[in-house]
Amino acid sequence: MGRAVNGHEDGLLGYRPVSGLAVAALVAGALSATAVISPFFWVVPLLAVGLACLGLMDVQRSGAEKVGRLAALGGLALATGFGAQSVAATLTTRWIASARAQAAAGLWIEALQHGRADDARAMCLPDTVPQLDDLVREVEGCSNEAQPMVVVIGRGAGNPDTWRVRATVKPCAGGTFDVIIELANSTVSRQEGPVERWTVVACEPAG
Repeated sequence: MGRAVNGHEDGLLGYRPVSGLAVAALVAGALSATAVISPFFWVVPLLAVGLACLGLMDVQRSGAEKVGRLAALGGLALATGFGAQSVAATLTTRWIASARAQAAAGLWIEALQHGRADDARAMCLPDTVPQLDDLVREVEGCSNEAQPMVVVIGRGAGNPDTWRVRATVKPCAGGTFDVIIELANSTVSRQEGPVERWTVVACEPAG
């Protein structure tokens, strides 16, 4: 009987509770996969990292040691991996979009330079660039050898789904042709499949 009691006491002395913070960190780390879907969920891996740090402190606290160190480290690893992947994917997507916006703006300016007003108008939303004919006449005063400098300056102020691009052509009769073009991206369904289409939604003199 004495041995049974002693064995029971030894079992209680050897028992260590599981850290709830470490378990929460592991769960949050697994949920960090949602950060890859949308930047809206970037808070999840940040939360998981915080819980993992608290979990590691909890299991190493003197006087009340708990198990769960591997769970906390696992949550930290998952949060770091998914977080880095989501940031890299978002930055890559934005870089590709800005490069395509820059290319579309270059094609639009090229149409203006060569007097193809109908082609340039086809790239615009209806009535968004009422001064299009004036722009054509202004660019026609530039040197035939003038190469447009097209630079992306950022997202649209009123609409984050658009891109603002600055286009400069010189030398010109009036000095310098300098405008800021705002473009929006859309997907058009065609017989061969969906096609990306960039549209000029605004154009204003660079100030």
